[in-house]
Amino acid sequence: MKLEQNLIDAYSAEGWKGQSREKIRPERELQRAKKQILNCKLGIREIVHHLDLLSSAGQIDDSAIAPDGSVHHEHIICAKCKLQEAFPDNDIILCDGTCNCAFHQECLDPPLSTENIPPDDEGWFCKFCKCKMEIIEATNAHIGTHFAMDSNWENIFKEEALLPEGEESLLCPNKTGHLM
Repeated sequence: MKLEQNLIDAYSAEGWKGQSREKIRPERELQRAKKQILNCKLGIREIVHHLDLLSSAGQIDDSAIAPDGSVHHEHIICAKCKLQEAFPDNDIILCDGTCNCAFHQECLDPPLSTENIPPDDEGWFCKFCKCKMEIIEATNAHIGTHFAMDSNWENIFKEEALLPEGEESLLCPNKTGHLM
């Protein structure tokens, strides 16, 4: 995606010594680059959507979560095995991500040993929330977006998703040359 953006940036800037680059502008290649950037953004959006769907199975109902974020033990059920019982060597751990899921230590793949449970001040994240956070973090770092870690998939590249099929030409470079 960076390569395509660099191509677009190169032809959006003024030419050498103020000369116009319009005469040598590779329109088809620029159009291909815009389409590739759009496809990458929509692909990222789709992956985050799938992660949100995967992490929604077995989540604790929002009505069971107190305003301070706490959950009464009777509402904590393992998202994988659907059991409520916890044992000293197989406790139920809550994900600190956006999924509102809980898992027995032994239901995780790989299982989480008691000594590897992070202290209270550190968060523990299920594999879906961790993956989603890594994708959002990498996207923000790579292309300069500012998506929040708790962004819903519907807010990821929302404008690009609203473009009609084949309308990537509507993606016009802004003053910095980056697509809006």
